Amino acid sequence: MEAVKSRYLSASLIEKFNDNHHVSINNEVLSLLYEAKLFKCLLPEQLGGLGLSFTSCLQILHDAAYVNGSLGWLMQIANGGTYFLPLFNNEMQEAIFKPDQAVIAGSGAVSGNAIKTENGYLINGTWLYCSGADYATYFTMNVKNEAGEIISVAIPKADVNCCADWNSFGLANTSTHTIKVENVLVSEEQCFTIGCNQSTNTVQAFEIPFLPFAQLMFMQTVHGIYQRLLDTCLQFVTKRNEPTLRFNNALCLINNEQKKLVEYKRVMFDYALFTEHHKPTDEWIERVDIICKNQVQEIRNTALQLFTFCGLSITQNQQVYTTCFLDLLVVCQHSLLNQYHL
Repeated sequence: MEAVKSRYLSASLIEKFNDNHHVSINNEVLSLLYEAKLFKCLLPEQLGGLGLSFTSCLQILHDAAYVNGSLGWLMQIANGGTYFLPLFNNEMQEAIFKPDQAVIAGSGAVSGNAIKTENGYLINGTWLYCSGADYATYFTMNVKNEAGEIISVAIPKADVNCCADWNSFGLANTSTHTIKVENVLVSEEQCFTIGCNQSTNTVQAFEIPFLPFAQLMFMQTVHGIYQRLLDTCLQFVTKRNEPTLRFNNALCLINNEQKKLVEYKRVMFDYALFTEHHKPTDEWIERVDIICKNQVQEIRNTALQLFTFCGLSITQNQQVYTTCFLDLLVVCQHSLLNQYHL
């Protein structure tokens, strides 16, 4: 896998996916991820992290998605969860983020309720699509209190019921399951609000507004999977070496898309780099939102066109291509990456 040259993704990890793109994120793979601290790219070293810059983290996420879509998505989700670090006090930071195998999963949906008690809140609810549910150590989720106000909480896995119901045709190995919480008491210290820091123990990346932080991370998964799809298509078309109209069109389209993808990546990198040195304005945040959604729309449409050009033969025993294609479709379904107007 020559396109991956990251010093953080070990040869052992990459080798797991070389021959079988459907490798599950099993204990053996997880051990490699824990050892390399790839779920903690942004966390400071005192919490067991790599202490990397935002842009360095994004490159790792891109490379992981190139190796395997499910792998890239799960690393992106786990690293995204560390964004909440400064929103907890120092004691809770130690409990949630410091363990060697700490992984944060959860949902942004408001799908539960909180009843105030003398010692905190009594939480009940059900949340869909919590990627990494099989091995997450803490879950974050949103609930409404009796006044209708939204409260965010962090709950340890021992108090969360996971329903193994993820059965998608893409990102199949992400354990993006439904979670349920029933009558769980959480303390005030387990509650948090984005923008309200409870600790000075933070990193620069966590000062980025949440929306562009999440979108710039998501786009690494999109770009990584799409790069692998284009490379796999190029190998397929070159090997067939058929001078037909559709294969000639496929080759032309691949070459054009490779160039466009370089530009897509440059644009995203420039925006990410900006966030490391400047405080973005509302106009800047809106611009990132528009560019991400436009890129996703163009990438998805071109992937479908390329699929058509390659004909039925691309669907036969083309494991890597098929997995990339379906993973890409599922990633591009995320609500933060789509415009829903005609």
